[in-house]
Amino acid sequence: MVEPAKQDDTYFSWGGNLPVNIPILFAMVGLIYSVVVLKGCNAVYHDLYLTNKGKMVDSVFIKRMALLNALSDSLRRHAPIEVKPARGPANVKSAANSKSRDSIDKKRRDSLALVRTALIQSQREWDNFRYFNPDTNLKVFLNYFSVNRDVLRDTLGGEALDKFQHFERKIAVFVRDTFSIVNAGMHKMDSLQIGSGPDKPGLIDFFGKYPIFGFWFFLSMGQMVLWFILIPLVIGAVRRTKSIVSGLRYDIGNFLFFSLIPALVVGVFTWILYTKLIDAFVIKNCYFLDSFNPRMVWYAIPGYFIAILCFGSYLFLANKLQLLNEESKGKDLSTDEGLQQEYASLKSTFDFTFLASAIVLSAFVLWIGVLFNALNNMEVFRYYTLISGRSFFDPNFIYLIGLMHSLILLIFYVPVRLQFNGLSITQQQKEMTMEDQSGSRKIFKAFWGSISTLLITASPLITTVLEKAISSITQ
Repeated sequence: MVEPAKQDDTYFSWGGNLPVNIPILFAMVGLIYSVVVLKGCNAVYHDLYLTNKGKMVDSVFIKRMALLNALSDSLRRHAPIEVKPARGPANVKSAANSKSRDSIDKKRRDSLALVRTALIQSQREWDNFRYFNPDTNLKVFLNYFSVNRDVLRDTLGGEALDKFQHFERKIAVFVRDTFSIVNAGMHKMDSLQIGSGPDKPGLIDFFGKYPIFGFWFFLSMGQMVLWFILIPLVIGAVRRTKSIVSGLRYDIGNFLFFSLIPALVVGVFTWILYTKLIDAFVIKNCYFLDSFNPRMVWYAIPGYFIAILCFGSYLFLANKLQLLNEESKGKDLSTDEGLQQEYASLKSTFDFTFLASAIVLSAFVLWIGVLFNALNNMEVFRYYTLISGRSFFDPNFIYLIGLMHSLILLIFYVPVRLQFNGLSITQQQKEMTMEDQSGSRKIFKAFWGSISTLLITASPLITTVLEKAISSITQ
């Protein structure tokens, strides 16, 4: 008799793979969203440079060569005159005049040789300028013209520029030629043109010229993917505590309720930071990306949303731990394994949301720092650094961003941490941990617990310091 084949109970379940599939789906949504923000609506990445700097230097050489050629022609026209020696008493005087003429002719010949040498040197210098790509070393241009640094800064940083997508400006420039023979009379005022140029390079061409912008672009995409992938991870981690104090569930109503205060605080924070402390757009729309500031508003929304989500989770978990503390009155944590698991689950979830918020804010500070470094490497801003001795986009500004983001992290972390530490259930857990450890290990763990919390809380500010150190090495 043949026995019926046993049915295999192993099967694929979409529901069982949701903890994996949903974060992957959110990551793809974040990737698409970042591409739309950074490259959608016909976004054009362009350079900002001194458009007529080469022509201005050419005008210096043209003027110099014209003066040298005119001087050479003048010297050649005054050819030496042969005079027959006189006889008689006038012979002595004639010899003296001849000697004087010989001296003058020698000086003319020497002068003509000097002018011809100057012509050869000038032509060689001009050829080197035209064919050896001086754009890579803007110091070359400092030999031929100079600009008032305050005028240049006002031109580049004017509030009126916020209205424009393309940049075309002229500023007064002092043209000079310090070549020894023609130094006098060569100074003049002219107009230096600054603009994005008529040609719009492709994305790869732009990144090829400025690789750090390419790094910033892909860092922007990676950061957006991180933000989106953290949304389901944080929500899933908090929802897994639903069996703990089941009367307080992480549903839509509680999500909105516990997000009200974080949304208000983050709103006030952004208002103070971007309208009071930073009272003008630091990066204009016309610098390198069309409609940069409107794009960045859309870009920042998911970042601040995940920050609000993490801060709301702080408050929700603190509230749930408070209720668990009240329910556990009269119970001994050391003997109640169920209570131990519930407390450990709440604490680990809180630590995860705290770490996630720190990563979000720190990555944002790093992203700002990379963008500032990329902008300071553009031609017109490198020229400003040469004539002023300081960066157009001050790296110290990033310290402000890092400090403010560390501050907002502390605003939520400190009250919640103090509530955690003040609960009797937390005190019982600490006593249990200490009893199982030796003296030296107790000291080390207490120290490491304090220092790790401090490092995570100050991570946005620490990221600022690290980014500045890396920038100084790579420049």
